[in-house]
Amino acid sequence: MSEVSKKSHVKNGFACLLKARRTCPLFLLSIAAVVGILVGDLTPNLIPEWLSWTLGISGLVATIALFGKKCPVIGSFVLFLTIALLFSAFHVQKLDHLDSFVLLPNLNRGQTIRVTDARATVVSEPRFTGSGQRRFGRAVLKIDGFRLAGRDWKCHHRFPAVFEIMPEELKYGDRIEVSGRFEPLREATSPGAFHEKKFHFRSNDAVGKFYVEAGNRVDFSGENRGFRVVHWAHRTRDHLESALMHGIGHHPIETRSVITAMVLGMREDAPEEVEDLFRLSGTMHIFAVSGLHVGIIAAFAWFMLPLFGISRRTASLIIIPVVLFYAVVTGLRPSAIRAAIMISVVALGFCLRRPARILNSLGFAALIILILNTQQVFQPGFQLSFAVLLAIAWLANPI
Repeated sequence: MSEVSKKSHVKNGFACLLKARRTCPLFLLSIAAVVGILVGDLTPNLIPEWLSWTLGISGLVATIALFGKKCPVIGSFVLFLTIALLFSAFHVQKLDHLDSFVLLPNLNRGQTIRVTDARATVVSEPRFTGSGQRRFGRAVLKIDGFRLAGRDWKCHHRFPAVFEIMPEELKYGDRIEVSGRFEPLREATSPGAFHEKKFHFRSNDAVGKFYVEAGNRVDFSGENRGFRVVHWAHRTRDHLESALMHGIGHHPIETRSVITAMVLGMREDAPEEVEDLFRLSGTMHIFAVSGLHVGIIAAFAWFMLPLFGISRRTASLIIIPVVLFYAVVTGLRPSAIRAAIMISVVALGFCLRRPARILNSLGFAALIILILNTQQVFQPGFQLSFAVLLAIAWLANPI
């Protein structure tokens, strides 16, 4: 490649960046956030955490000053680095918190530690299988502290919990005091096998699991710390499930479970053999609530609300809480959150008569999700959802 050709490519690339800075700045900032998280995860000790926060905050001040002096190109570059630094520091802070668990060295050596009086909050919806004395269950617990060797220890970490017999009254947000044991998470035993340790580290911010045997004490404090909107969402989902099952209760569990999974993302009732069939046929995505589901809800509201005399602008505002609530109802899947945020941006733009750009909306959705949880970068659901929509947006004009 000649020297002139190289310079031409560099010039064209720089022109594309300048155009993207004007048309989709939030998309570029989301890329900066992803880069910062990846650097922080791969080299957590590269820059001291306090220095990252200091440089990040200083970068924000410098960005404001540069834009004020009408130096937008330099200001954009500084802002890109600033966002990368801030997200890197935020992610490293999360990793440091996970490493601070007092029993982590024991778990890394493969030890099991029995504790008593573990004070915890149920931070996920409990999942039950079986009934009566064989009521097996799973939930994610945020444990604030526990008692070991006659001493109280503070914790503030999340753990996937397994109950040999889960109390029927256990629900999201409950404060409980329970006895059990901390166990190490298993690693993959062969290439391509399920890696329990990596899965829970990325999806639940967990460095171990908590096991509650049959007969172990589970006391309820009577306090519930769950978010009210999540409680409403769970009740709404139960009502929707009852409505979906109306008239088809006599059908096999396989049929009912597929319907609830397709509409509400509830895969818990689906028999393992049914999931295996969909998995082998390459249609497992049917069980996942995606942006398509959120789009159908938004389209239904968009066309139905005007029939009741509601203007388009008012309908666009009503759509925003509807799609966000549906994302909560279906379990806050990354694809559903992404679609709900993007639809909200488009609806708000219509209301304000400012058309939204798809890449800008995509970047905004990514930034919101990563602010809530930087570990989402490593989740296949996040990667596939954004990669597919990015490819669609990229190819939309050429096609």
